[in-house]
Amino acid sequence: MAQTYVYLYRYTLVNGRGLSRRLGQRISINLNTANNNARVSIKFNERAGVLALYINGQYIAQWKDPAGFPSKSKGLLFTSRTTNRIQLSRIRVTGWSGGLPGQAKPAVINAKENLVVFNNGDSISGKIEIIKEGRIQVRSVSLGDQLVPLEQVDTVYFAQQNNKPPPAASVRAALFGRDTMTFEIKEWKNGKMRVQSQVFGSATMDAAAINSLIFTAKPK
Repeated sequence: MAQTYVYLYRYTLVNGRGLSRRLGQRISINLNTANNNARVSIKFNERAGVLALYINGQYIAQWKDPAGFPSKSKGLLFTSRTTNRIQLSRIRVTGWSGGLPGQAKPAVINAKENLVVFNNGDSISGKIEIIKEGRIQVRSVSLGDQLVPLEQVDTVYFAQQNNKPPPAASVRAALFGRDTMTFEIKEWKNGKMRVQSQVFGSATMDAAAINSLIFTAKPK
């Protein structure tokens, strides 16, 4: 992993000789805006032979290892190829459901209710009360209030309040992680954006989560 790209190699030992093979293509990333600090998650599905990379909670890419997981391995090794100081901290090993963005698909979408689809394929419909500090709260008629970490969420389908086109002052934002949003920018100050959307209403966003903006308003 470097500041602008990441790639995956498989290293094996055959008859005392080390062999290496790159899996897939090199992926472009951007750590220049991470303020010298990034949260990296490496997720592996042993059964499917799939490894996925997340940086600061955003899905980056996945690789398929046709040879499967080297189950005899019992450790982790971190190595650096730079003379610059690198600090690793708060290392955790936890379970993973194996879900990836775009995998979970709801059977029925009710246009009058918000629908939250989880990584394991389950879903819940209702009113989204708040999305803040890495968690989403959904008020369901049958289950009551449910507070769920966003890392367990695959997709959020917002209720369609109307079919009107967005206001002329709206912008289309491309987020890191390949998602997009359309909204009006009400205020941009101190790295925070206060926005208004026809879909999710008023919200405050971290500007660092935005990769690019497309302004649609026509000049007067």
